[in-house]
Amino acid sequence: MWWGSTIRDLAGGLTACHEHVWNLYGPSETTIWSALHKVTSGKASVPIGHPIWNTQLYVLDGGLEPVPVGVSGELTLAELA
Repeated sequence: MWWGSTIRDLAGGLTACHEHVWNLYGPSETTIWSALHKVTSGKASVPIGHPIWNTQLYVLDGGLEPVPVGVSGELTLAELA
């Protein structure tokens, strides 16, 4: 049904049919999900959201150093001790 559509089309369709729509992000190495974001229609993108309890998200460069906001890098998840 959504093949070839944009994420904005998908978000708009889902939020039109359901009261609450959440984007749950998480690689299988961590848990079922590690970050969440409440989806609203009309957005150009759908962020992965904020980390769940006891988790931190970092965007790192090739040397494992944090990159500035807006700069591409590797998403890394860490457990808070």
